[in-house]
Amino acid sequence: MNDTQVSKLFIVELHTKGWGAGFSHTPEERVLTTFFRLSNKQKNALHYLKVRFYRIVNKHSVFELGDKYVVPQKKLIHIEKEFQEIYKEFKKLREEFYDDIMKNWKTIEKRVRKFAKRIGISEMRIERLKPDNENFLEMYYTITPLSDLINQIYKTSEDFDRLSQEVAEYKNLANRIREEADRMINEIREKYNEKIKQLNDTIEKLKDALKKKSKEAYVLRLKAKAISEDAMDVANLLGEETIDDLKEKLQALQEYFIDTQVSKK
Repeated sequence: MNDTQVSKLFIVELHTKGWGAGFSHTPEERVLTTFFRLSNKQKNALHYLKVRFYRIVNKHSVFELGDKYVVPQKKLIHIEKEFQEIYKEFKKLREEFYDDIMKNWKTIEKRVRKFAKRIGISEMRIERLKPDNENFLEMYYTITPLSDLINQIYKTSEDFDRLSQEVAEYKNLANRIREEADRMINEIREKYNEKIKQLNDTIEKLKDALKKKSKEAYVLRLKAKAISEDAMDVANLLGEETIDDLKEKLQALQEYFIDTQVSKK
């Protein structure tokens, strides 16, 4: 467990466009999502793909920050590979939905024109409502470096601090932004402490399994190694002191298991 590798952490989020009225922003988008309504079967098919993606992200995540999954860099390649497969299925569904809209376009157009006129969309803009291709529906995910995000929030707070020398109100904004970053750090520290507790519990089970010469020891070793890697990834966000403390703990454990093996011979 002393060869733990540090991996940069990223927030992974899925985004969709055109799946429902809740994702509409401009008047044109509201018209599109009002009349290009997907059937329950179609919505369920899309939702299933979304669920599949987040199951994969959850599997590879280190922890959740708020309602967002945090994933180590070394696991991103697995997520990308799985997303490519999901996206292939999405493209097939999107093509089917687009074909269905084109077949029924004349009926849809009459309803669109009537509704668009009521909310003040011009004829020229109505003409542009007809989808040119399947891209009226989209699905993609974003990868945001967590450390960069936190650093940027602190930097923004510092920028507002400087502005407060000229406009006093910026001081409150600076404090508010700094508090946001502090909340994130505190939540990350809580997640780290949870990882350490998991590691300690697993190690105690491993020690017991070794005494009993149980076959479970091998599985517990792998689990302890995985948890220690996750803990080190998280510790890397919390500073040198946390990293050094964890390294000392892992080194002590390594020496314990070495001594245990030697004493058995």
